[in-house]
Amino acid sequence: MTTTTSRRAILAGAAMLPVASLPALSVLAPPAVAATAPAAGVPRGPTAIDLLWKQRQAIKRDYKKADRLRDELEAEFKRRLPKPHPSIVYSPENDGDDLKIYIPRMEPDTPNRYIRSTAIESAVDRLEGIEFSHLHGERILYLDRKPPVSGTGPRPLSEEEAALRNRLLARLKLSKEYEQKFEQVRDEVGLTAVTDKIENSILPRLSQIEHRIYSTPAVTQSDLRRKVAVYDSDEPCEYTAERLLRDLRRLAKLDLLPIGAREAVQS
Repeated sequence: MTTTTSRRAILAGAAMLPVASLPALSVLAPPAVAATAPAAGVPRGPTAIDLLWKQRQAIKRDYKKADRLRDELEAEFKRRLPKPHPSIVYSPENDGDDLKIYIPRMEPDTPNRYIRSTAIESAVDRLEGIEFSHLHGERILYLDRKPPVSGTGPRPLSEEEAALRNRLLARLKLSKEYEQKFEQVRDEVGLTAVTDKIENSILPRLSQIEHRIYSTPAVTQSDLRRKVAVYDSDEPCEYTAERLLRDLRRLAKLDLLPIGAREAVQS
């Protein structure tokens, strides 16, 4: 059994623990974590994870509210956005100029099926024999690589290729103008602001709170179940699995886990 598979089995077992089998862990914690738990008895008042959980739930409510608003503004944005010029729309009429959608039979993910300026730039580069790639939406040119024909600039073009290049450059200008309009309408309807709020404020705060929940030792059955709930709602990773395993190992030493989960922890 791989490490990842083993951890998934452990966490699945923890999620099904009966309530009665998980008494308060505070007085049973080993010396390594005893300093973070009450000295005796059930913790009085909310635990550290209780407080973090309340903050997480508040942030989750903020996210749901902002996400609903974003959906509404997205619909308004699409309603207000004008149609692009036909020459910069994915269509059979434009396929012949090397502007086919890159995955056949896949619907374009752009508003009104418009062709992004980066896609047109790529078509120009291919025509000129320039090697390139894209990184985070930015075009990266390999200037140290020679074009197919000797020399330092783009390869010479035939008359037909030159005409195609002119058509592509005209489309490029239209596409960039459409993208400016695109951003203008996003700003006008408030979509840019709410998206920035979600991505740069709400989600980072949620991630920070969940990191703190994972990092805080569980001292009650509620703490452990909340950690598992966060794990189930997130992308599994080594860090989060380790944090949960730390708490599960404490239970395993006390023979308080179901047999399957206990054997997985101890193996």
